[in-house]
Amino acid sequence: MKGETHETYPLPIVFDTTRFRFQFQEGAFGPESEVRRLEDIRESLSVPDAEGPEKLYAISMDVGLEKDRAKIAGSNLMFCVVGYAEGKVGDEPIRSQGHVHSPSPGTKISPPEIFEIWQGTAVIYIQERVEREPGRCFAVTAKPHQIVVCPPGWGHMVVNADTQSYMVFAAICDRSYSGFEYENVKKYRGLAHYPKINSYNILDWKKNPNYLDSLLIEKSPEKYWFSSILDNAGLYESMIRNPEDFNWIHDARFVDKQWENFVP
Repeated sequence: MKGETHETYPLPIVFDTTRFRFQFQEGAFGPESEVRRLEDIRESLSVPDAEGPEKLYAISMDVGLEKDRAKIAGSNLMFCVVGYAEGKVGDEPIRSQGHVHSPSPGTKISPPEIFEIWQGTAVIYIQERVEREPGRCFAVTAKPHQIVVCPPGWGHMVVNADTQSYMVFAAICDRSYSGFEYENVKKYRGLAHYPKINSYNILDWKKNPNYLDSLLIEKSPEKYWFSSILDNAGLYESMIRNPEDFNWIHDARFVDKQWENFVP
């Protein structure tokens, strides 16, 4: 079908770029995609009146295979897929607004999140705090099959690093998801560093002057404590096989020691 992007996704799902939504093929389930638009993120841009595509990214939360539906529903986990447009907004690449996860109702802790890139090149930008002094800041560049973890309570955004192609990623989230916190992101007009496309069409970074100076570490993904689980399977299959291996997404205290001096 014209408009589909569908490289080697682990699930029978396609990202229809013409209609800008995910389509769930035989054997898969998922909700109608929610679309985030340029107007939704203007307050976090370095130039709020910059021009760009109207539709920036589409997200479908709680997706999977029909045969796994009951198992997923009975877990503390939720699998999501997100598709990004190509292009730029002014001189910034297509990106999300940036947010912090609201605390889970049960644990009262802001839950972590795992990202798995399915198509294109993503940068997961993560900072310790959305406060005047943001702490450590990381820009993690990830390609298909690579994994990035955002720890509990950190501010983060996802960037499409290639302005000429679409980008798709999946994520495991807390099933008791209670939303996102944007208040401080809006207060400081974004996160501590703005992604920029320079004159050589290369992704660069500019400090947000509303924060104190902070070092930005640009890097590739780490090998995490659970990486061996994924050696022979992708994120979805690993979650289905042993959902208890990812219980720390619902309750970060399961791996408390991992968050000490965490490096994504």
